[in-house]
Amino acid sequence: MRLQRPDLQQFLLRCLGRAYGEKLGYTAEQLAAAPAGADLGLGCGNPLAIASIRPAETVLDLGSGAGFDCFLAARQLKGAGRAIGVDMTPAMVSKARANAKKAAMPTSSSASVKSRRCPC
Repeated sequence: MRLQRPDLQQFLLRCLGRAYGEKLGYTAEQLAAAPAGADLGLGCGNPLAIASIRPAETVLDLGSGAGFDCFLAARQLKGAGRAIGVDMTPAMVSKARANAKKAAMPTSSSASVKSRRCPC
């Protein structure tokens, strides 16, 4: 049986849950802070653990998926600055935008960009 990506994500979340996020270095507070559905359980590290994000900065999250790290970065900006999530799949951008709306994150935005065309 071949799992489609959404099925795989749900399977991984059920099996790994928050324990996986904690193994990646996220705190319980960080894991609870992002909107439901933003943490897909597919990350490979915690970039915020080494970033020194300060209010009024602009944060660019490449390959942002459903926006988990982008939302956490937006919280660290404390209403000043901007967190921008970029993903090459329109489905993930739609999911991130829906999550941002659900969580009322005005400093967070998402865009769809083909990785070869990203001007970054």
